[in-house]
Formats: sequence, structure tokens, C-alpha cells
Amino acid sequence: MKVLPLYNVLVLPNSNIYFQTQAFRAIAGNNVYQGDTVTLLMMKQQQTREEITENSFYPIGVQGKIEEIAAEGYVIIKTEDRVNITEIAINEQHEIFVETTKREDIKDLNVNEARQKLMKIKADLKELLSRFRWGAVMEDYIDQYTSIEEAAAVLSSWITITNEERYHVLEMDSEKERFDALEKIIYEYAEVTRVTTDAQSAQQQDYQKLYKENALKKQIDYLQKQLDEMHPEQVSEVRKFELKIQESEMNEEARREAGKVLNRLKNDGDNSAESGMLYDYLDFVTGLSWKKEEPEQIDLSEAEKILDEDHFGMKKVKERIIQQIAVMNLKRKQSGSIIVFVGAPGTGKTSIGKSIAKALHRKYVRVSLGGVKDEADIRGHRRTYIGAMPGRIMDGISKAGVSNPVMVLDEIDKLSSSYNGDPASALLEVLDPEQNNTFTDHYMNVPYDLSDVLFICTANTLDTIPAPLLNRMEVIQFQGYTPLEKFQIAEKHLLPKALDAVGLKTKDIKVNDDAMETIISDYTREGGVRGLKKRLDTLCRIAAVKFVRENGVPEVEENQDDKSETLTDNMASLEKKSVEKVQSDVKDEINDDLTEEKHESSSDDGAQKPVEEKQTVSQGEPKIVVTKEELREYLDMHALTHNKVKDEARPGVVTGLAWTQVGGEILYIETLFNKGEGKLNVTGQLGDVMKESVQIALSVVKSRFPELASKFKENDLHIHVPDGSTPKDGPSAGITMTTALASLVTGRPVSPHIAMTGEISLEGTVNAIGGLPEKLMAAERAGVTKVFIPKDNVEDLRDVASEVKDKLEIIPVEYVEEVLKATGVMTEEDNK
Repeated sequence: MKVLPLYNVLVLPNSNIYFQTQAFRAIAGNNVYQGDTVTLLMMKQQQTREEITENSFYPIGVQGKIEEIAAEGYVIIKTEDRVNITEIAINEQHEIFVETTKREDIKDLNVNEARQKLMKIKADLKELLSRFRWGAVMEDYIDQYTSIEEAAAVLSSWITITNEERYHVLEMDSEKERFDALEKIIYEYAEVTRVTTDAQSAQQQDYQKLYKENALKKQIDYLQKQLDEMHPEQVSEVRKFELKIQESEMNEEARREAGKVLNRLKNDGDNSAESGMLYDYLDFVTGLSWKKEEPEQIDLSEAEKILDEDHFGMKKVKERIIQQIAVMNLKRKQSGSIIVFVGAPGTGKTSIGKSIAKALHRKYVRVSLGGVKDEADIRGHRRTYIGAMPGRIMDGISKAGVSNPVMVLDEIDKLSSSYNGDPASALLEVLDPEQNNTFTDHYMNVPYDLSDVLFICTANTLDTIPAPLLNRMEVIQFQGYTPLEKFQIAEKHLLPKALDAVGLKTKDIKVNDDAMETIISDYTREGGVRGLKKRLDTLCRIAAVKFVRENGVPEVEENQDDKSETLTDNMASLEKKSVEKVQSDVKDEINDDLTEEKHESSSDDGAQKPVEEKQTVSQGEPKIVVTKEELREYLDMHALTHNKVKDEARPGVVTGLAWTQVGGEILYIETLFNKGEGKLNVTGQLGDVMKESVQIALSVVKSRFPELASKFKENDLHIHVPDGSTPKDGPSAGITMTTALASLVTGRPVSPHIAMTGEISLEGTVNAIGGLPEKLMAAERAGVTKVFIPKDNVEDLRDVASEVKDKLEIIPVEYVEEVLKATGVMTEEDNK
């Protein structure tokens, strides 16, 4: 007798179990034939024949007979009685042998009641099958069911109960109990199937509705597109916004917000009170570039060439920019560190931003932040306000037309706060690479990606920039220009631009080198070149008046390329002009010879005609030459008074160095004893830090010259720093004050050609200061020959132009005694 191990199959007595022939052969083997008796055993878990053991089966099975092995590919087994498994054996070929005994049923089922219930079950199954197109075919099979076991066995593959639950039905001895369990299983299956089919039907209807809606929309869009192409002048603004939203690459959140506003505009109509606001919003949002630009590989040599063409000098700044570009190339990114350029006005901080954009082949946008005191200027206004508008950042993006411009945030040190909020705090999100990829402008109310924007900030000082904002930026200092650099900038950039602005050419006017150097040294006082540009603009305007009076207005050269001629006419015209040009050149040579003869003859008799005088002007020579002596006339101003070194040395007066926002400057520390009671009088608008330096200098001098300290008690001391209208502060004049007081108390003068800078401590050490390059340039400009600087500032000499260092003797010092001895204020006897 063959044994069929089954898993997750509803095995019941007195029913038919159906198998596919291939699956049946896999279970029973090939030596099974129609009419054979088989025993059906239920396995406890899914196993292969090789894994099966004696404990793999439940103790109750069903005996049956192979009713049919059909050629159509199915096998029918007619089950009979239930059996108890008394013994199981498995040989080496994994064949299973069992010994069984018949298991009796408890005959407690009411036959008539069971027949009625079976009829209801078959009716319910027919109603269920009517939902399917093939249901009518199955009705005949359902009519042939003679027992509930047979109906359940047919549904075995679709009933969703566990293997244990299936065996539990088999082990029931009571026929009534087994009938009720099967009835419940069948009805549950039918109800689940109904719910599932209803849900699938509803879902299918939704899908069909959606498909239909999409098809109608596509047809409407197609027809609308055809109408728009036929009559583009009749396309409504709403339709234009629809197309722009569809074609844009805005993120999903922005697309939803734009669609919501568009629907409001459609529903409210043009006469609505909010239609203007809705229109402006859609116009702004759809006008933005939402496209993610692809990173472009930048040629470093080409970038260096562009930077050198537009700006002279700035070696350190240009090197940092090239480093930034190289990193962006390697990382395939369009932005990098947030850079802040700090320096005096007119040093090229803003203009170099435009050159960077040019070198990167990107759009340039400048956002002026000077005087901004409202957070809404950065983040925008909410649309609930009348006259709401986007912030300056998004407005700049809109004007650029791309998502990756070079944006210069100008004058970031001049932000201020008010009751309307702190704009500097709003910039924290803009300038933070970790946050600005989802920057949300209040007006837009949707995130926008600013991570591809290259932000460059400019400032004159770092003192007014909040620390959290400054922490996000890399500081690059712009040093003041040396006179040589200013000369080159004026010759290569400023003067040609000034001439072009007044309609003159470089061949029309010449500014001598001496005149240009005098303009730089005597008519400007700045670290940058903005004042120099103004002087050259003034010079060119006055020169233009003189040029027109002497030479008249030059004729405008006609551009033959602008004429609308045929190709044949152009060729003929060019040939004719070539002949005429040769003839004209010959005539010019003859006229030049005749002119020379006329000049020779006219010089003999002392007469000269105006026309002939004009002919003597060579085409290569400038018609106006500006000399040093004529600058007063051309600039219409007196030369500025600069602090120059004094001719005579006096005790108590020492030359110091100061840093200002327009560059460096020399200053004098003047000290004087007056008969009195030891009072101290400080004048010159000195700040608190500078007044403290006075007290420290007094203590240091008294400790170094104890035998002369009584002079401070017997006399009133007056310390003055000239240019009293200018506020002054900072610790860098400490060494200068100490030397001035030592010179006063010893009566030994210090040469005015010696200058110094450094903070002084009570121990007499000279500490580091800032602004050294600007101070040394001021010293060289004023005629100083020797400068004492703190030893800790030696590294800063790398930022000083070589032409300045070559003209100065720069001496690093660590202690005040080194300065006092080198200046002759302290002698060996004093040191004892």
C-alpha cells in the first residue's frame, strides 16, 4: 500500500481529493496506478521525502483509492474511512510503510438537517461564483456535491486556514461536530471572497475612473495646445501659468503650492481683491530657475588669466580663489567655503566678485546689505501683508535667472537690528551649507535649494559682524595698495575707463608718469583706489572740455558693416574701396610733402594758417598732455596735506603708526612738561584703551628711569595726539607713548625718521598688533626710514609689498629697552 505524505491539504473521509499529475508523481512516485489503495498521512511541517522521519506525521490518516489518473493532467483520489496509524517504517530508499486500524466515527449527524444545510451551502457557493465570468461553468460541478466533505475538499486550495486547523477537523470523531466546523470554514471563505471581490471591483472602478479622467485631460491638453498654437495672442494668463508650472523643474512642495494658488486664481477670477497678489506670486515662482545646473570643469589657467586681466596685484586673494575653484573641480560641486573679503573701501572687494563669476562662467548678482535692519529684507514678507515681496536673496536668484549664480553680499558689516528682527540672524540659514539647501523665503513659503550658489561677502571691518555669522565664513584680508600698484591700476584700468566715459581715447590724452605719481601721492589719501578714480574722472572731464575747444568734435566713423546691401553690392563696394584707399594713400603722401614745404615757407615769413597747424599734429601723438605742473588746473583742487616726517627732532615727540579704515597713517605722540603738581592731561580724542596705554607707559618709564621719576611729581604732564577731530583708540601706540615719555624725561630727542608700533605691557614686553602692512605703507609714504615692530609680527611681513620693505629698515623688537637703546633715549649709564 502506497503512503502519500501531504502538507496543508484538507484531508477528509468520504470525499474526492484532486491533484495535478506532476505534483502527484512527485509525492507518490511513478509506481502508482489507477485502482491502487493509498493511505493519506498529514505531515506536521513541510519536509522533503529525504527529511521525513517517523515523527513527521500526525497519528490519524485517511485511507483511499486512486479513482482516476486522467490524461488531461489530473488525478482523483476517492477517500474512504479514517484510520489510526499504529506503526511507521521508512527504508533506505525513503519509502514509507504503515500499519493502520480503522477509526470509527460517532454517528450523531441528523441526515435531513445535514442535507438542508448542504443545499444552502451549495446555493451560497453558486451566488459567490456568479460574480465571476466562469461561475456558470462551475454550477454543474457544485450540483454534484453529495457531502459537505466533498465541497470542502474542492475548496482546500483556497481556504486560508493553517495546517494544524486542517488536521483538527480530521481528528474530530463526531460527524455533527465535523460538519459544523466545515460549514463554518466554507461560509468564512465565501464571506472573505465576497469582501475581496467587492474591494477589487471598487478599486477597479476607481482605476477605470482615473484612467478615463487622465485620458480626458490629455485630450483637453492636446486640444488646448492646438488652440494656443493657432491663436497665441489669445492665451490667458492662467493658461500661461499652467504651462510654466508643468514645464518647470520645481520640487513637489513648490508645485503643490503653485497649483493651489493657481486654483484660487481660477476660482476667484480677475476681479477678485487678491487676484493681483496671486498673479504676482505665480509670476515670481514660475520665473525662478528650479533647474539643477550641471557642474562645469573650470580651466585654472583661464581663470587666472581673467583675474589678472581685471585686477592688478592681489596675489594672496587670487591664490585663494584658484584654490576654491580647484576644490570645486575635484568635488564636482558648484559652491565651497563662504568667503568674506575684508579691507578698506576701494580695494576691489566687490569688483573681484564679478571677475570670479566671469572666471566660473556663471551669472553675477550683487545684494547690497548696507543699512538693512529688517529680517524681512532677507527672508521676505508673508503674503498676508499688503505689498508683500520676496527677500533680497530670492530676488537676486530671480534676477540671475539661474540656480547657481555668484552672489556678492555687499557691506555685510553694516547690517543692523531693530524691533523688526535681526537680519544677521536670518543670514545664518543662508550662509550655512548644512541648511541652505532648504531655504524657505516667507513670501514663497516653499523651500528653495541655495546649495549651488557661491556666496561672497564683503566688509570694511569684522568688529560689527556677529560671531555666529562670522564663524560660518572664511576671512580674506584685502591690504591697501602700494603707490606702485596704484600707478599700474590707474594706467591699465582706471584711466582708460575714465577716458571712455567722456568719449576720449588713449591717443587723445596723455598723463605723464610724474603727474600720475603726484595724483596718487598728493591728491588721494586712501588704501584703495576709489578716490584715485574720482580724480581721474575729474581730470578727464576737464580735459574733454579743452579737447573740444581746441580740436572740435571728432567725426563718428561710419560702420560699413551695418549697411543692408546684397552680397554682390558688398563685393563691388569692397573692390572700389580698395582702389580708392590706394589712391587716398598716394594723395596723403603728396599732401604730407606739400604740407612740410608749406610749413618751411611759412616759418620763413612768420605766417601760419590754422588749418596748416592742425596738419602738423602727428596721428600717433596725443593732442593733450597733462604734466605735473598742470594738475592744479585739471583737478580743480588743492593737494591734500599728508603727515610727513618732521625736519627737526624734539624731546618728547615720537612718530607712531596707526591703522584706519582707509589705510595706514603716521601720527605723532607729543608730550610736554608744565610747572605743576603732577597732574596728567590727555587730549586728542583718545579712547579708553589708548588712555590705559598712557598709564602703562608712565609706569614703565618710571620703573626704567627711577632717578628721573620725580619730574612727574614736580610737573604737570600733557600728552597730545594731533588731528584732534579724529577719534583714536587701540593698544598699538603703547611703545610710541613709552618712547615719547622716556625722550621727554631724559631730554634726548628721537629722530622723526624713526617710527614704531606695538602694544606695551607692564613688564616692558612689546606685544603683537594688527594692520602691519597698511602701517608700513604709511611709513614709507611719509618718508620714514626705520620702523620698530613687535617680534611676534614678523610673520605678517609676508603680506607687505617688497617695494615697501626695500625702502624701510624694519627692526623686530621684544622688549622696550631695545627700542629705547636703538633710538638713543636710554644709554648704558641709564641701564645701570
